[in-house]
Amino acid sequence: MGEFILRIVAEAAFQVAGYATGWVVVPLFTLGRVVVEPRKPGGRVHPKGSRLSRAADGTWILDAEMGCLAGLVFWFAAAGIWWLIRRQWT
Repeated sequence: MGEFILRIVAEAAFQVAGYATGWVVVPLFTLGRVVVEPRKPGGRVHPKGSRLSRAADGTWILDAEMGCLAGLVFWFAAAGIWWLIRRQWT
């Protein structure tokens, strides 16, 4: 029972942290050309894998799930860089 609750809490924390970071990092690294779409409740199905679409104003809109992945990749890269720097100085 404890593992079940911990799994739900950990998954929610990763989703929130990843999406919030991706929402900031993606436009920052792409200089505003790509933005992350707003999060919608419920599951989404992408039959043709269209995770990136173009808006009427010319900006690209990245799927919320991919924005979450981009945020998590950012944190893993930051942790790896921190680990490398710390390892070299000790």
